[in-house]
Amino acid sequence: MNRALALSLTIALILICPASLRAESNAGPVTTPKKEPALGLNWTTILGLGPLIGTSQLEGRYRHVYRRDANPLWDKLYVQGGLSAGTSTFTTTTAAHVEFQPIAVFGLRLQAERWHWLGRPSVIGTGLPFASVDSPADPATMRSRQNETIATDGYRGLAVTTLRAKAGAFALLNMTRLSAWYLPDGDGFFYDSEADNLIARGQVDLTLRNRLALLWMAKPRARAHRLMVGPNHELHRSRAAALRRQRLGAMVVYTPLKQWGILREPTMMVDVGFNLEDRYRAGAMYLLGLINLSFVP
Repeated sequence: MNRALALSLTIALILICPASLRAESNAGPVTTPKKEPALGLNWTTILGLGPLIGTSQLEGRYRHVYRRDANPLWDKLYVQGGLSAGTSTFTTTTAAHVEFQPIAVFGLRLQAERWHWLGRPSVIGTGLPFASVDSPADPATMRSRQNETIATDGYRGLAVTTLRAKAGAFALLNMTRLSAWYLPDGDGFFYDSEADNLIARGQVDLTLRNRLALLWMAKPRARAHRLMVGPNHELHRSRAAALRRQRLGAMVVYTPLKQWGILREPTMMVDVGFNLEDRYRAGAMYLLGLINLSFVP
């Protein structure tokens, strides 16, 4: 288990957005808007292979919807703030975020995180230090050094933008994530198991990830409030380690129902594909599964 949580949560931010993908455009103000719940609680669990991942996070948020409109471009615009805590076998995290949607096709999320690596032995390299960017970081090296992991702390700032568009039964979804890591203790590099990458220690290090998906959306029906299927492409770049990774895959997003009591739009996602370009895993397959549960009073 490690920390693919941040990326998968931002994927969920793109996918769990039915209002922004509506095609209707009957412009004009809504005279009797339905009040949106201000408080909410999200629980997300992620499992995956390539590399092995598994983690859970609980997030509480307060959302203020400041505009309602019959035109879907201007409907349910909001600002949001929240706190979260996550855990896996090898790490614990806490985070605070603010989120802003000025138009239904665009969103911005800013997040500050604190990470603690527990120093437990890890065959996938979580918590493993490296002397330089040229140090071997292939899966075999990770397994052979599983008892050399260290306990340490680090910080990350995230800026995530989401873009959405819809034409007929197809949705185009794009997520761009800029990460700024700061690991204050020591020098050299530290293995980031989420991105399968080496992060510089003792300085600010940047990574950039862009994910583009084209999804076909089935019409809502009983036991299938939302079903989306389609290909996706991911590009990842890092500054200090000069990593470049490309992935091509296909994903399925399934939401069985819109609401059941305080449960809103429970969503499952499966993403499977292979690495087009990668320093150590070129041609290898990956698999990611996500379950997201949202609760509102």
